[in-house]
Amino acid sequence: MITRGMVNFLRELITDDVLHDIELALTEACSNVALHAYPGGSGPVWIRMTVSLNREISFQLVDQGVEFSCPLDLPGKDSHSGRGIYIIRRVASGFSYERKDGSNILCFKKTIRRDQWKECV
Repeated sequence: MITRGMVNFLRELITDDVLHDIELALTEACSNVALHAYPGGSGPVWIRMTVSLNREISFQLVDQGVEFSCPLDLPGKDSHSGRGIYIIRRVASGFSYERKDGSNILCFKKTIRRDQWKECV
């Protein structure tokens, strides 16, 4: 639901080609929190979206779940997980992850070309 709400908001601002990349990255990031941050339970997640008109859109996801090892490469074909971070890295213009004060902080951004902003902007 969170991803859908943000994507619906962004649909008014940017073209579908770049929106697809953002939706994919955001869905993967939220899925990772839901599946891995709080094993056997639930917990909070904060998502901040920053829209810098005619420049970029950035996201910060923060959870207080278990720390994870952020993979740099695509996992082997026999692996059952680890593709989400790889996908985010591939479609985003920038990516970072850090563990700070008991929280996982995942950030990514997407540079938006001038022709990818809708005329209402």
